[in-house]
Amino acid sequence: MTSLGVVLARGGSKRLPRKNVLELAGTPLVAWTCRAALASHIDRVILSTEDSEIAEIGLEAGIDVPFARPAELAQDFARDVDIVLHAVDAAQAHYREEYDVVVMIQATTPFVRPEHFNAALDRLQDGDCACVFTARKAEDHPRWTWRVLENGHAEPYLGTALTADEQHGQNLPPAYYPSGAAWAVRISEMRKQDAVYCTPLGLVEMPWHFAVDIDDERDWAIAETVARQFEIGPVAPRAAGPLPRKTSWRNPAETDEFDVR
Repeated sequence: MTSLGVVLARGGSKRLPRKNVLELAGTPLVAWTCRAALASHIDRVILSTEDSEIAEIGLEAGIDVPFARPAELAQDFARDVDIVLHAVDAAQAHYREEYDVVVMIQATTPFVRPEHFNAALDRLQDGDCACVFTARKAEDHPRWTWRVLENGHAEPYLGTALTADEQHGQNLPPAYYPSGAAWAVRISEMRKQDAVYCTPLGLVEMPWHFAVDIDDERDWAIAETVARQFEIGPVAPRAAGPLPRKTSWRNPAETDEFDVR
């Protein structure tokens, strides 16, 4: 089962501008995830971005950047499945390799460890799942959520009132929320189902302090506090040594070609 890891990091984030290049505890955000993925059992890891600064940071972290992501796949509402399949096709052509599994990795979950990627791959290989994603236990159980109707009245979001027993959290089965760190997916099923969440699905749980996901300034403040409180640092850089068909970034506005060295 040959795997390709694709770290997704674009330059046009809105809620926290340029977040992927900002330094978290002294290291650019995108470098945290790149270094963790490179230290995992994923066979090859690449960075998909349209942004030259992000690409340079990735190269410094040891990750390969074999292509520029097309501008239409760097827009706010571009589909993850389209971005990932573009990366798979481009990587297969560039390296002349075939992959069975792709691991979609978001740069915004910086504290992910190599063992979390490995656990997702192992769960995928050992079972009948088409997709295995990392998740954390939901802090607020969905059984306790409410919604407001057009008439202004509130009703339970899941449609039925809580029983007396369900008002005690220990009586509810655990609920999980995607951590945003990784989705290991069989590529054949991704193409067939045209989705990242390909059924049947499985998950691997991450402890909450490794599952911090950064979307805005509040999340950034939480991440800084967690890094300090739990003494979490970036994974050690990959040992020096040449990688096959290493590529260097060129600004896609200037050229569609890349140097191969």
